[in-house]
Amino acid sequence: MGSNLSTPDHIEDCDEIQDWLENPNDFDKQKIAYIKRDHIMYGRYNTDNIINYAIKINGIMTIEKLKNKKKDSFLKKIQNILDKEDFPDINIKDMWKEFRIKEEDYNITNGYVIINKKWNNIDSMLIDEFFNNCTKHELDTIGW
Repeated sequence: MGSNLSTPDHIEDCDEIQDWLENPNDFDKQKIAYIKRDHIMYGRYNTDNIINYAIKINGIMTIEKLKNKKKDSFLKKIQNILDKEDFPDINIKDMWKEFRIKEEDYNITNGYVIINKKWNNIDSMLIDEFFNNCTKHELDTIGW
């Protein structure tokens, strides 16, 4: 799914965007409209928004956010132990060492943790490729 090289200067003049606005449930038209929108607003080869979009859809996250996610998950586990009063025969330090997000579940690229492997090449993607890799839910999450 690509986009035509000729893109007007204004969103309201773009036939593909207007076509999607008339058919908002058409996923293929939605992808094209998002590509056209970003071409109009930021330029055809601008990739500045890709990282922000990927963070918004939880495809990638900062290393700090991954650490915080691990802490939150660990605290939930501790809360569950307290609620059930089912205390393991292990000290909290050893429990923390055992509690980890498996490294094979993610890659780190340019300081970002890649959660979804389809974003492994995010640092070299153009906006067309990014939006064409998105699901409908991801596009809806990014928002118009």
